Amino acid sequence: MYEMPVCKFPEEAGVSSKGVLTFAKKALESKMGYHSVVVVRHGKIAATMNFAPYDDKTPHVMYSLSKTFCSAACGFAVAEGLLSWDSAVVDVLPECAPENPSEDLKKITLSHLLCMGSGLHPDSDAFGEGGEDWGKRTLSYPVVHEPGTHFHYNSHGTYLASRMVQKAAGMNIRDYLMPRMFEKLGIEKPDWDLCPQGVCCGGWGLHLASGDIAKFGQLLLQDGMWNGERVLPEGWVENASSIHIDNSNHDEGEPSDWNQGYGYQIWRCRYGRFRGDGMYGQYCVVDKKKDMVVVCTAGCNDIAAELNWIHEYLFDAADMEEGTEEEKQELQQLLGNLAYPVPAGRGDRAVNGTLTYRYEEGEINLTFAQQDADSDIMLTAQVYALPGETVNMTLAFGQGEYRMNHWEKAPFAPAGMDVMGAYGWQDGKLCLVARTKEGPYSMDNVFRFEEDGVYVSGCSAAFPFVGENLKLEGSI
Repeated sequence: MYEMPVCKFPEEAGVSSKGVLTFAKKALESKMGYHSVVVVRHGKIAATMNFAPYDDKTPHVMYSLSKTFCSAACGFAVAEGLLSWDSAVVDVLPECAPENPSEDLKKITLSHLLCMGSGLHPDSDAFGEGGEDWGKRTLSYPVVHEPGTHFHYNSHGTYLASRMVQKAAGMNIRDYLMPRMFEKLGIEKPDWDLCPQGVCCGGWGLHLASGDIAKFGQLLLQDGMWNGERVLPEGWVENASSIHIDNSNHDEGEPSDWNQGYGYQIWRCRYGRFRGDGMYGQYCVVDKKKDMVVVCTAGCNDIAAELNWIHEYLFDAADMEEGTEEEKQELQQLLGNLAYPVPAGRGDRAVNGTLTYRYEEGEINLTFAQQDADSDIMLTAQVYALPGETVNMTLAFGQGEYRMNHWEKAPFAPAGMDVMGAYGWQDGKLCLVARTKEGPYSMDNVFRFEEDGVYVSGCSAAFPFVGENLKLEGSI
């Protein structure tokens, strides 16, 4: 099985160690939330940055980066004559259509779904109840824009595209892609979450490691060729990465990576690049002119800043002068020791009680329980779950070392996720860290005890809290 060569130093692939070193230092110091970053140029892996406890081998929730893989399945289905870009949704999925579909609903095609131009009412993208048929629910909403004329991001539209391929091919898109693409790239059968009707979610739910995403990105860069063999249908990459709809209404500010046009489940970027991306910063960015791909998994709340750093430090590293021998050696040492710190330090008391953070939409409660100053802290917190709900979750935090927990109702993860938790004390402040290796969810907070109450600062993805000096009610 062909694997991309791995460089000892980025310069072997025409990338400067200086740029990679600057990025790695900045990423680690900022706590932006990068998990694993892979830089590929000229078909070689120039650098892999794994911020421990994360790595490039563990499957990670892709969120909407899944959409680009769904688009590839659609490309195969069209190339094999099972569907066409003009296939009408209600013709392929009559079982999902309302009894008397409107003329506008009849106009929606596979192409419209893939370019986010279905025109369906925005509420069609919401989750329904338990076992409700997602296809019927999505198509039950009115068409409020002429199909093909108005960009509106709609993940359930991608789900419909997945369902169309499954109907035409007689198998779900994961199984459909296995012999056609995944196996040829050496990607073992990945997990792809299913709807209650057994259809791959399409717009989300794929789980892949960053190393596997890098292979897919290189496949896109090479117009669907892999080790001399055509894998993706000829012309599909150019078609899917071309602008099919104007998305300037999506972000009407200054030029950004969200208003450069949209293809078939592929965003156009500044600088002539294109990408697949997912919530909390899962990225696969391709630059054909530089012959370069940058991939990352992350747990980042500011995904625009995350992408800016990829542009500014990593792609620009292809134009920098070579790093000095000292910079090369410093980079190698840093890459071997990249890690988010585990809090340490013993406290002089146990923490017990409940803290409440009140905000405009409601409140979050954190209940602490600890037997003595050296034992694990048990924390029951309200955390985000789907659809649009919070659930109570109890985690164990070890002193200076991680304790493993299982989160049964993790969002977009039907099988749940393992969560690592650790705590420590520093200068009278309680530091709590929780991380999921398989997803973006993290909590990296510091609780400060003042005469007028308890304050929390830190950064988190999905867990509370995000912000500085947030005052909490109660005491521990």
